[in-house]
Amino acid sequence: MKWVIALTIVITAGIMGYFYVGLMKDSAKPIVAVSNATSTRSVPMYHAFKDGEHRFSGQIKLPHSCFALDAEAVHDTKNSKIVIIELKTKDKMLDQAMCAQIPTNYPFQVLAEGPEDIDIRASFNGEDIGVQLTNTE
Repeated sequence: MKWVIALTIVITAGIMGYFYVGLMKDSAKPIVAVSNATSTRSVPMYHAFKDGEHRFSGQIKLPHSCFALDAEAVHDTKNSKIVIIELKTKDKMLDQAMCAQIPTNYPFQVLAEGPEDIDIRASFNGEDIGVQLTNTE
């Protein structure tokens, strides 16, 4: 009976040591700053068109699990054939009791009306980003 308890303690210590070493490796990496999105960054999106309605969906990876993501399709004021997918984030880390410090994918989906040949653009927190568009049926 004592050997079962000793084996359980050894296995538990090994698992905890493994996770501790993994955390130390992750803490040595630089923290990703969401606000530093640049024009070279792009977001992959799926696009479907039917009966004058465009559906855009995708996901964006953010540094932790306590963000709120708001996605909206807006027609450009100067050219109605341009649709801008606006992605806005809010860091709610201080509002949460517990927050996982792991990169988390946040899905989004927006609808926009318009002709089939509209020009798609995107912005992330007010900065222009590229779009990797995959058309689906």
